[in-house]
Amino acid sequence: MNTKSFEEVNNYNCTEQQLQQIAEFQKKIEKQINQTHPNISQELKELYSSVDTAIRFMNAREFSEQKSFEMWEKWIKWHQEYRPDLISDKESTIQKQLSTGKLFWHKFDNERRPCLYYRMKYHVPKLASVEESVRFFLFMLEQGIKEGIKLGSEGTICVIYDRRGYTKKQYDENAMKTMRALVPILQDYYPERLSMFYVLGANWFYRAAFKVVATFMSEKTSKKVKVLGEDSELLQFFNKQNLIKEYGGDSDPLQNTGANLKLSNGSYTPQLGGDRGNIDDMNDEDDEEDEAALKELQKKMFQDAGIKLN
Repeated sequence: MNTKSFEEVNNYNCTEQQLQQIAEFQKKIEKQINQTHPNISQELKELYSSVDTAIRFMNAREFSEQKSFEMWEKWIKWHQEYRPDLISDKESTIQKQLSTGKLFWHKFDNERRPCLYYRMKYHVPKLASVEESVRFFLFMLEQGIKEGIKLGSEGTICVIYDRRGYTKKQYDENAMKTMRALVPILQDYYPERLSMFYVLGANWFYRAAFKVVATFMSEKTSKKVKVLGEDSELLQFFNKQNLIKEYGGDSDPLQNTGANLKLSNGSYTPQLGGDRGNIDDMNDEDDEEDEAALKELQKKMFQDAGIKLN
């Protein structure tokens, strides 16, 4: 490892012992890649055996070299088979999910981590299968990681997850199945990528769902979830110029500035399209969450995902 690499490692506040462990692990995975995948591109070799990769996998397994190496090997096998880095916004399944505006990237937090806005009020039930939904999440994640590397955040990201405006009409039987499929992928194949997950609108339904999701989520991951009461609390973590106006900031997603990542149609703002109809209808009194009805939907959603409730 060169001097620059050690400087990168020190950004993680590692001890001297950990620095040495990372250096040894990085050499080990570099040697392994050269032996097992001699013909892959230089770009992939760097991804698979970089200092950043060594740091993330060692951190994820509490600096146990054996556990880190086992985790790393599984990731290499999955990455070579799935190739998430090759998912394109030209794919129809990606385009149709981008068009809802449920997920989009815009600028970054105080640590220069790209921010993914995840707004449940734009969710379109049955728009995508579980496999398509997972593929879309991975596409978005890959885009954010690339931007994070450019911004100097070591490829880490943050998420603003806004549940407000989500109604019983948007119940999707695939939602919990998607979450159950996605969480292990994120934990096992994208270690230390998610830095913070800010939650707005965390009502009783969210809290009940989170208790179940937490059963297949590591403690380390669950600690990154931060429930906020008001939009103004986001200003503890974002400069106003980097937070969109809808959440109390000054930034306009319509403007091509900063670390915005374009949607497939070149736009920086959500496109509602014909699938959602009039978004204003969500504010009608009849569309408000009904606790009794949603409890039944919650039970069905968990049953569909094969999860037993106590």
